[in-house]
Amino acid sequence: MRPTPTILTNCTGRKRAKGTAISLSTVTLGNTLDGVALNWAEAVKSAPPNHVAEELYAGRSFAEAKRVSAALGASLRIVSAGLGIVSAEERIPNYDLTVGSGHNSLATVLTGFSASASDWWSALTLQFDTPRTLRSALRDADDVLVMLALPASYLNLIVNELAALPARQVNRLRIFTSSYGRTILPPAVRHTAMPYDDRLETSRLPGTRTDFPQRALRHFVEDLSGHELDLCVAAKVVAESMHQLNKRPVPVRTRMSDHEIAALIRENWSRFQGASTQLLRYLRDEASVACEQRRFRDIWSHVKNEVLDGRS
Repeated sequence: MRPTPTILTNCTGRKRAKGTAISLSTVTLGNTLDGVALNWAEAVKSAPPNHVAEELYAGRSFAEAKRVSAALGASLRIVSAGLGIVSAEERIPNYDLTVGSGHNSLATVLTGFSASASDWWSALTLQFDTPRTLRSALRDADDVLVMLALPASYLNLIVNELAALPARQVNRLRIFTSSYGRTILPPAVRHTAMPYDDRLETSRLPGTRTDFPQRALRHFVEDLSGHELDLCVAAKVVAESMHQLNKRPVPVRTRMSDHEIAALIRENWSRFQGASTQLLRYLRDEASVACEQRRFRDIWSHVKNEVLDGRS
C-alpha cells in the first residue's frame, strides 16, 4: 500500500473572514527587506489565530486542492506569501498579502529593495520559530509523493529552495503549473513538472488561469490516476492525454471601461444573485466582454459595496 501523498497549493486573495486583516498598510515598514519581514512576522505573531487555514481560503483553486486532498486522504499544505508554508489544520490570523498583482501585493516592496520573491521568502521564513519552508515540509513528508499545484508567481517564492533539493527529494515531486511556470523552474526539477497546457480547457475541467494548476492536479488524480505512476510514466500519460484534446478557440471579446463593466454587473446582479463566478462567466461568455479576473474582482467588489450600502 502506497503512503498517502502530500499536496501543496497556494493561498488565495479571497478569504472567508470579516474584520481588519493584517496588511502592509497596517505594518511599519523597515529600511531593509529583512526589516519589513521582521515587522510583518511580528504583526502575524501578535494577531489572534482565529481561523483554521483550510476554512479561511476561498475560491476555486483552493477548493480543487481540498477536493483532491480529501479524495486521497492526503496532507494539505498552503504556500503563503505572508505566512510561509502552513498546514491546512493550522490556526492562522486573517491577513492580506500576495506575491501576485493586485491589492496588497508585495511588488512595491520588492521593487523598492531591488529584491526578488525568493528574497522575500528567505527573509520571511527566518522570522518564525516553527519551520515554514519547503525543506521542512518535505522533511515532514519523508518518502511520500509530494504534488505541488502552484502558479508561476508562487513558484518564484520557493524557486531557490527547489534548486537546492537533493535528488532523492526531487524524484518525489510532481509539479502542476502553467506552461510559463514550467520555464521558470530550476533545471534540476523541471522534469518533475507534468506537461499540462491550454488544451486542459477543452477537457471536462475548464476554468481560469488562476485555478489552472489545481485543475491540472485534479485531472491528474481523478482522470489519469497519475499519483499511482512513476515519474516518467506519469509525464508520458499526461502528454498523451493532452494530445487527445484540442485547443479552445480564443473568443473575440469587446474591451470596456471599468464604468461600463460595473454597469453590466449592476444590471445582472439580481439575475445571478451577486455570484461573482457566474457574473464573470456572463461577462465573458454571454456579453463577450474582455475582463481579466483580478480586474473583475475589483469592479465586482465595488458594485457589491454599492448594493450593500443601498440595502442599509
